[in-house]
This record gives sequence, structure tokens and C-alpha cells, in this order.
Amino acid sequence: MDLVRITFEQTLILALYVLLGAALFRWKLIREEGVPSMTNLLLYLVNPLLILDSFITTAYETRLVRSMLVVAIFATVIHLLSILVASLLFRRQQESHRKVMTFCVVFSNCGFFGLPLLHAIAGSEGVFYGAIYIAVFKLFNWTYGVALMDPAAQKAGGLVKALVNPNTVSILIGLAFFFTQWKPPQILASTFHSIGMMNSPLAMIILGVQISAQGVSGFLSSPRVWLTSLTRMLLIPVLALGLALLCVKDRTLAACLLCLSAAPAAVIAVLFAGKYGQDVRLSAQIVTLTTLLSILTTPGIIGVFNSLA
Repeated sequence: MDLVRITFEQTLILALYVLLGAALFRWKLIREEGVPSMTNLLLYLVNPLLILDSFITTAYETRLVRSMLVVAIFATVIHLLSILVASLLFRRQQESHRKVMTFCVVFSNCGFFGLPLLHAIAGSEGVFYGAIYIAVFKLFNWTYGVALMDPAAQKAGGLVKALVNPNTVSILIGLAFFFTQWKPPQILASTFHSIGMMNSPLAMIILGVQISAQGVSGFLSSPRVWLTSLTRMLLIPVLALGLALLCVKDRTLAACLLCLSAAPAAVIAVLFAGKYGQDVRLSAQIVTLTTLLSILTTPGIIGVFNSLA
């Protein structure tokens, strides 16, 4: 039950951060124009340093090397299954809606939402697993995700963009630290850790500001929003549960993978919708509902796993 309780408490805390962000926007303490700068701070500094910190604080073990391969394969299979499911379920939707709905099903909020859950469940080792999952997420995001949202934007440099970004660079540097077990000076390590701990509050506050700024009222009555959200929060986690029970022997690793797979729709769905001229309001509505549902569904799927594993 501890695993379920930890997941529930951490999910609830993240939801409270979202509400705080919405309140700060309503009180005009944070303006919509400031969101891009806050997002850059998160993407280019805070998130990479959290990932780097996880590699620095994780001691080398052969078991972890094997687990890295398991995470990479699991993440690849889940993304492919999600693409297949979304393609089948949404094939009759209007194209502008289909793109956003598919993106929200395929891409979970595995970084901003998933990493704090992993940290609570397994400490730096959990974040270590999350970093590998995020590397696969980024690869799909900057190739399939870009092609989905704007086919004209998918050029020869797409794969390079997928591989060269702050998160993957931090993962590569972190892997060097992990395999060599070289540690940076303590003052640097402490700085990385302190800044990395800002990841979850900052990400969820930004999401709250975006949701409040978009004005997502009426999302509870939208069949498209519900169809997408239930697919993202119930169907995909059930598929991940089956895969974890069948293929992942390490119980802690399996729980970490489930948390990442059962996370709500990725915040980047809203950013991509705006960047590529898609339905920003629909993407914000789906992110909102999936984040609310996650308070029950994410601990729920962990509870089912807990009873079966």
C-alpha cells in the first residue's frame, strides 16, 4: 500500500501546483507573456540538471545497465502501441482534431509529472530510469510528433534535432559520469541538485498558468476531450501494465515504468499546438482533464500492479 499512497500523495501535490499556477495567473502575479521565459528556464536549465543529478548520485551497478536496456525497449514499445491505438481510435476524427488527440495519447508528461513520482518511489535511481525513458520520448517527439503536427516541418534535420537538445545532452554527460563514476566538485553537485529540485513545482505552475490563460471552460462536456483523456489515462496504462507484468522482473523498475506510462498528456502538446497552428484550446483541455484524472488513475494503476505483482 505504501507504493499506492506515495503515488497518490505525489500526484495530489502536483495537482496543487497546477492550481497554484492558475491562481497566480488570476491574481495577475504571473502574466501569459512570461510563460515562454519560464518554459525556457525549465527546458534549458532545470530539467537537464535534474537528469544530470540523477546520474551523478547513482552508483554504478551491472544491474542498472541491464535496466537501462529494459527501459529503452519498454518506452519504445509503449510509444509504438500508443501510435497504433490512437491511429485506430481517431481515424474518423476531423484532421485538425485528430492530430492533437493523437499527440496527447502518444506523449505522456513523463518528465515534468513522471520524474517527481519516480524520485518519491525510488530516489535518484528512479530518476535515472526516467532519464532513459525521456530520451526515447524525445526521439519520438521530435520525429513522429513534429511530422504529426506539421508534416511540412519534418525535414532532414529532424533526427538531429531529436538527438541534440538539452535533455539528451544532459543524459550523454550523465552517462559519462555514471560509467566512469567521476564526481564533480561538491559545490557543483549541490548546485545541480538544488536547481533540479525546482523541476516539478515550476513545470506544474507553468501548466496552471497556461490552462488559466487558455480558458478551458466547457472541457467536461466535450466527447473528444473525454475520448482522448480516457484513452491516455486508462487504455494506455492497462497496456503498459500487461507489458510490465509479462516482461519486467524487477518490481521497482516495473512500478517506475508504469508511472511514466500512466502520466497525463504532455504539457508540450499545448506548446506544439501553438507552434504549428493546431487547436491550442483542445490540447489545453485534454492536458487539464488528464491531469485531473491522474489523481485517481495513476495511483489506481499502481494499486492494480501492487496486487498482481
